[in-house]
Amino acid sequence: SGNVNERATPQPAGTLGTFGGVFTPSILTILGLVLFLRVAYVVGSVGLVQALVILALATSVSVLTSISLAVVATNMRVGGGGEYYLISRTLGIEFGGAIGVVLYLAISVSIAFYAIGFAEAAVTALGSDSTVRIQLVAAGLVLLLTAIGYVGADLATRLQYLVMVLLVIALVSFFLGAVGDFDGNQLSDNVDKPDSGVGFWEAFAVFFPAVTGFSQGVAMSGDLRSPSRSITRGTFAAVGVSTVVYLGAIVLLAGGAPAAVLVEETTTIMGDLSLVGWTMLVGVLAATLSSALASTLGGPRVLQRLGEDRVLPRLEYFAVGAGPMKNPRRALGVSSVIALATVAAGDLNAIAPIISMFFLASYGMINYATYFEFRAGSTSFRPRFRWGDHRASLLGAVACGGAILAINPVAGALAALVLMALYSY
Repeated sequence: SGNVNERATPQPAGTLGTFGGVFTPSILTILGLVLFLRVAYVVGSVGLVQALVILALATSVSVLTSISLAVVATNMRVGGGGEYYLISRTLGIEFGGAIGVVLYLAISVSIAFYAIGFAEAAVTALGSDSTVRIQLVAAGLVLLLTAIGYVGADLATRLQYLVMVLLVIALVSFFLGAVGDFDGNQLSDNVDKPDSGVGFWEAFAVFFPAVTGFSQGVAMSGDLRSPSRSITRGTFAAVGVSTVVYLGAIVLLAGGAPAAVLVEETTTIMGDLSLVGWTMLVGVLAATLSSALASTLGGPRVLQRLGEDRVLPRLEYFAVGAGPMKNPRRALGVSSVIALATVAAGDLNAIAPIISMFFLASYGMINYATYFEFRAGSTSFRPRFRWGDHRASLLGAVACGGAILAINPVAGALAALVLMALYSY
């Protein structure tokens, strides 16, 4: 009966293309908060070699998951709800529902993560380090984003292009300035891990939210003109470009300042090394704003689809959308409340590992779903994406599971229990 209903109610056709709908939100989120405010901390804490290993590990998770996403996305007509839609239509509503709820929470919490990052940069620039001020600015930003999300995806997409221009200016300023300040001796000093640094996996947990942005475009699946093609091309392009930027930033930071300075001045060091100092603040504010905006748009669309599928009792209340594009205003309200509650609790380094857990769990499931489909050999499984392979998908699932255990076994076990409980229900 579900299929009949889906056929009977035509889905509104999306309006966004590959660049505006997938590449832009993905790249803006990947080149966001972590790049400007935390990469220096990671390099200073574990040294150049380990920082590059962290980048390679995190990128391999995003590349393997992107391959799985491309396989699943080119095997079906993709509807709204992003990763939840892909998993639930591949492994069934039980797996999909369990992941969907967790994914929705992770995206809603990450709105606060980016809002706090924005506030931290803005308040520090005004010469204050008051926690209360940071929380007030972050809360104000969440409310502003809610208002933008209330209007709809088109306004948000137009804002993204402005943010993209500001981000490019900030990055060009940093790369030109840092190349001028680059010192080979400083680089060799920073090759190895300093005595005082944090552990490898602790640094990995702080860095990992950087790469979770590659799935932002997938979250907008219902608003895309041709979801299968756009998700594949846009995601790979965003992962490729951003990896090159991170690689350059890590090497330039290692050759730009001593380890202790990188750790202590992690929020300002990229500005100090830039050609024009204030461009870095513009970059931070633009990047965190766009990441928060992408999460504000993506999260409610997951909850809306969960409501349409009636995954849990009373969720159908959130299936209602406003206007021709079914803008999920009710779901947006819930995301806003979750984000404000997180801001009230908030500390970036505490929130980052939690977000990492939930995103890793959902990526692990996408990889497992793809592996499952490859092995099942179903006649209906004919993805147009040719580069997929069951071993790559299995490796992706194992990598996600391993990373969860390495970051925080207790939090990982809790996340697994939550998923199992939802799945059983």
